[in-house]
Amino acid sequence: MDMIRKQGYSQVTISQICKEARVAKGTFYLYFSSKKDILFEILASINRDMFAERSWENQTDPVLKIQDFLSCYVKIVTRQGYEFSREILKIILEQNPDPAVVESNQHWQTIYEIVREGQEREIFREMEPGLLADILQDFLFGSIQRWCTKSGEYSIEEYVAGRFQILLDLLTL
Repeated sequence: MDMIRKQGYSQVTISQICKEARVAKGTFYLYFSSKKDILFEILASINRDMFAERSWENQTDPVLKIQDFLSCYVKIVTRQGYEFSREILKIILEQNPDPAVVESNQHWQTIYEIVREGQEREIFREMEPGLLADILQDFLFGSIQRWCTKSGEYSIEEYVAGRFQILLDLLTL
């Protein structure tokens, strides 16, 4: 992962990965069919880490749950750094990995469930909960993309928290 962070995904070769990991190429191919599979495993690992925390579940207010979910997500992105996050975004755009493979299908589902809870409690606007989940997920991905484009020159945590407050005014009753 450090090699990808430092050199960029496209610059790292399988030979370099094997040398760094001190394994033969044959061993590499027992576990992975391509370099892309390693990145997908890294992405799945990041997603597993995020859902192991699940700090947002401690909240009873759906608004606070969404805030905590976004905050948790952004903290993990921040830990990875903007260079690595940029590489991940490029791969997602170029390779379009199956959400089940990279374990990202939980993101949308979590947002969806929180939105449904908020609608049942008459906190979020009555509209298709999937649409609200899409809007929130698009907001999150767009914020990360912008942060990467700006080379991480500002706190994405503060950016997302501030912009979420504005978005919240549009989504709540």
